[in-house]
Amino acid sequence: MDKTIMDLEKNLDMLHAMFKKYAQVSQLYQKQISDSNLSEERKIELLEKLKAENEKVEKAKIQIQKLDMNLEALKE
Repeated sequence: MDKTIMDLEKNLDMLHAMFKKYAQVSQLYQKQISDSNLSEERKIELLEKLKAENEKVEKAKIQIQKLDMNLEALKE
């Protein structure tokens, strides 16, 4: 049981790191999109990339929540 909890905690740490990375990339795309010197075509391209990164952020957030709940249930 302890090994399972340790594995889940390790996975949770990894998911938090991934979440931070995805959020940083998302912010970078948002910043680039805000640049008024970009062509409309480039903005559309960046919006698509931003959408994909935001989906990754949301999936990571859901996985973190599920893993957190599983971890808490195991600790009880």
